Amino acid sequence: MTVSAGKDSGSTAARAVEKNTVYGAGHAIFLLGSILYFVTSGVFFYKVALLGLLATLMLEVYSTCMTATSIADALFSSESTPYFYLSLLLYILPPNSILLLPLALQSMLHLNAFARARLSSMAWWSQVAPYSTQLLALRPLLLDVTAHLELVVLPMLLLSIFSSGLALPVVYGSFLRWQYFVSPRTRSTVGVWDETATKLVENPHCPRQVRKVYGNVQGMLKKWMKTQGVQMNRSASKAK
Repeated sequence: MTVSAGKDSGSTAARAVEKNTVYGAGHAIFLLGSILYFVTSGVFFYKVALLGLLATLMLEVYSTCMTATSIADALFSSESTPYFYLSLLLYILPPNSILLLPLALQSMLHLNAFARARLSSMAWWSQVAPYSTQLLALRPLLLDVTAHLELVVLPMLLLSIFSSGLALPVVYGSFLRWQYFVSPRTRSTVGVWDETATKLVENPHCPRQVRKVYGNVQGMLKKWMKTQGVQMNRSASKAK
């Protein structure tokens, strides 16, 4: 029994090492592939980058589901799930460099956290430790920047409908409203945008027509977000 227990613990440790390796390698491949794509515009590097990210996100979603009491609840409430959905569709659709920016920022922060946890014992770590510490200190700011970038991307995609088609805006819009329900940071950022826009349109100097258009758009967005919430709840209930 002792030998069996030792083998079980050894295999568990080996699986943990494999997961950590896939996690770190996935983020590293995504960042390197993204940089090479920005430099060369090579579609190959774009696809390789997304494959690295997909491997990492698949591992995160799987780990979340395996440790949850309800797989359906875990799947629909995990912040990794909408990113996996987005990355998978980005891999299928034509390349778009704008969408890589917020993903690359987050991936850089994840890779830094992985390196600090797993590589800090290496002899060469002292050479990069100061940069890692600075990046860690900037983490809250960069996460806020990422949340704002994710919102900025949608109107940019809408403006490019005639050149890049309707598929990307639809896919990204679906991602954003899913992200709104699973991410407190996204909800907070949307609240900041809404509050700022409301103050601007309520200004006495703001044209009445602009206020009317904003009110209509705001109402449509709220109805759209509410519909997504109902759909997610129904899907989770059916999956139980």
